[in-house]
Amino acid sequence: MDPTERSFAEEDLPPAGDPSPHGQTITNWGDIADQLRHELRHQADVRPYVTVLAAAAAGYVLGAGIPRWAWRYAFDTGSKLLVARVVAAVVGDEQE
Repeated sequence: MDPTERSFAEEDLPPAGDPSPHGQTITNWGDIADQLRHELRHQADVRPYVTVLAAAAAGYVLGAGIPRWAWRYAFDTGSKLLVARVVAAVVGDEQE
């Protein structure tokens, strides 16, 4: 199997008969909230510990648990990596 492909286990798929957002256009916020609620419940059933950990991490971040210097460092590092990747893509396209 190609390492970039993700293999899906049977429990990764939504239960049969449940609505799927794939291929559908969601036009209002109520539908978005319903789909999000449905997906969160599905993930909580399939991977309860991962869901709890993700919720705890989101609460920590939203509760200002990460210091300002860490945000600044992450932003600076991420922006440098992004600029380097964009420049490499542009320079690579020009050389071809």
